[in-house]
Amino acid sequence: MSGDLSLQVTWGHDPLPALEQDSLAYFLVDVTTDHRPPTTDYQQAPLNLSLVLDTSGSMAGEKLLNLKKAVGWVIDHLSAKDTLAITLFDDEVHPLVEGGPVTDRKALHDKVEAINEAGGTAMSKGLNVGLQEAIKGRNPGAVSRIIVLTDGQTWGDADRCKDLAQMAGAAGIPVTALGVGAEEDWSIDLLDAIASASGGHSDYIARPEEISTTFEKALRAMQAVAYRDVKLTASLSTGIEVRAAYRVTPILSKLWPPDSSPTGQATSTSQVTLLLGDVDATGTQSLLFEVVVPPRKPGQYRLARLLLEYETAASPGVGSSASKKSTELDLTVQFAAGAAPGPGDPRVMNSVEKATTFKLQTRALQASMAGDVAAATRNLRAVATRLLNMGETELAEAAEKEARSLEQQGHMTPAGTKKLAFDTRRLG
Repeated sequence: MSGDLSLQVTWGHDPLPALEQDSLAYFLVDVTTDHRPPTTDYQQAPLNLSLVLDTSGSMAGEKLLNLKKAVGWVIDHLSAKDTLAITLFDDEVHPLVEGGPVTDRKALHDKVEAINEAGGTAMSKGLNVGLQEAIKGRNPGAVSRIIVLTDGQTWGDADRCKDLAQMAGAAGIPVTALGVGAEEDWSIDLLDAIASASGGHSDYIARPEEISTTFEKALRAMQAVAYRDVKLTASLSTGIEVRAAYRVTPILSKLWPPDSSPTGQATSTSQVTLLLGDVDATGTQSLLFEVVVPPRKPGQYRLARLLLEYETAASPGVGSSASKKSTELDLTVQFAAGAAPGPGDPRVMNSVEKATTFKLQTRALQASMAGDVAAATRNLRAVATRLLNMGETELAEAAEKEARSLEQQGHMTPAGTKKLAFDTRRLG
């Protein structure tokens, strides 16, 4: 059976220097479990999957052929206890398969093979129907997901898409938002917003032949979920401020402060809650905190209490139900007079480097979209330098290439923008 989750903390420097002014400190929180569930007695939770698929005219050819292949693979790898809904959209919505058990596979395959492309792109119409199907298919023991795939810019309904994503998040249904094509004009910002608002994630499919692999990866991730609604709350001692928090494994992402915070303003609070979503049977996630520490005299101090809360998604034995669990950890550290910063813990400092690179490339992309060529170029070259130092030569060359494109053309290339945005996240 799945083990309980536990918390481990590693400070970037230990002891911390006892100073007479505020200082920055870093620590890494590892969420771990002792073992995987044995395959002989572990019962996978039922799945509730809603596919929302772009079938506009731009999907013609290899993209649509590979999409059909990918959906066919999903149909063949769901069980009779799982539910599946398929919703198509172009500039209108076309429900293809109402949510229900996967029983008559031949009928499902026939419907998928009959899909044709046509029209423009109105994602919100498909997402609305797909969300209602996912809500209809929920039950307390199921792992629910929506997968949205598009290759184009939705027209005039981006805000509606974000609202629907928030509704999905409130219903406990994360959205996996997928963009297809290196040169296509689908919006990174919109897919990121949909993923963030729903508690899901976004990803990039460079070539049509990679659609099947991406769908397989998404389904395997659903099947591997062992812990649901995982969240970590840090209750901070007086004067401690969380400046930023990042998930550094398995995928790099910013968790704090929220994107809704005003640019340039610190978000100060005595309690920070990070929503980690669903976690697979390995239970492994690593979270990097950057904190501001007020002046301290030498001695040992408790800086925060960490509370990890989660629900088990599946248990051995037929008919067993999920259970809510939690674990706590006091975050203490020693302060010493004259403690030199030094190189720090290698794993924590490596995580800091990755998070800083992620932050710089995010700033570069934002500056590029705002037309600030100088700031975008400066940040891209800083990204390239850091990537080279990490041994990420190919990605460093891509960053330098986009910096040159900015200088010469005044904008980044579509393919380069997507590569940097998504491959940097995979540094975790």
